[in-house]
Amino acid sequence: MSAIDDLLARAALLKNPRIPADTVPFLDTHPDPTSPPDESSILIEETFADDTAAEHLRSLCEVAVTHASAPQITDFITEQLPGPAGAWILGCLLHLAGAQDGARYWWQYAAGAGDRGAGYCLSLHHRARGDDQTADFWLDQTRDDTDTDDGCAASTATVLRMVA
Repeated sequence: MSAIDDLLARAALLKNPRIPADTVPFLDTHPDPTSPPDESSILIEETFADDTAAEHLRSLCEVAVTHASAPQITDFITEQLPGPAGAWILGCLLHLAGAQDGARYWWQYAAGAGDRGAGYCLSLHHRARGDDQTADFWLDQTRDDTDTDDGCAASTATVLRMVA
């Protein structure tokens, strides 16, 4: 018997472990991940709570992918994790391809690293699905603390809205 086998044999497993409650409240806007999807939900095209936000997200993704620089595109074709700019573009590509969960994952990765474009995409993504609380959270993450009071600086959300 190896040392690992010996440790595992002596491990005590709790019959009723106490699992702490989730610190983030569950929102009813997403389906229950434990229940399998029925066949009718797979075939139905996705409907949005806010069609304007969904259209703005699609437009922003098209602009981001169309005008991406070569380093941004090749940034996620490496042996390591991509940088935030590459992850944002990858999220946009996945969104345009219809892979919403993959897009959201890469946007969260990029937004967590400070990419404001990814944060704005997440805001639009959640607003399109009717999850205004989460959309507002991600919109707040795009705010620039270095904006000046002379009116010359525009927020990231404003600039991205004009581009889309």
